[in-house]
Amino acid sequence: MTRQEWCMHLDRGLEQNPQPNRPKMIKVPLDTHKLVGQRFRMLIVQGAMRVYYEDKEQVLFVYVRCDCGVSKWVRSNDLRAVNKNGEWRVTSCGCYKREQSRLRFTKHGMCSGREAARRIKREKRDKERGKVE
Repeated sequence: MTRQEWCMHLDRGLEQNPQPNRPKMIKVPLDTHKLVGQRFRMLIVQGAMRVYYEDKEQVLFVYVRCDCGVSKWVRSNDLRAVNKNGEWRVTSCGCYKREQSRLRFTKHGMCSGREAARRIKREKRDKERGKVE
């Protein structure tokens, strides 16, 4: 990633301040950081940036790329943190959670749309009526 691309990512990633009452921040890109190149579950760290807020709080953000190809900014603490259930706070860009949800709510693996659901209901109804093919 070139220096120009890196600065564009910095401007796009954290310029929008989600909390309007949050104090102003100063963004400092870090070209070399010990996390760059490391893998955390499905994420590979590609860059880092330290953000200083007016209230003396400082946060390290890292730019990560998921195995599915999506890139996003994540707080570095979230890469190592575990939630109450003992699961990692950040495992991927969100694709892992979507995949697990899809697997959890699919009963038999054959339902992939409206037509498939109708076909399954029709087969079940026919089986109950004794019209088994």
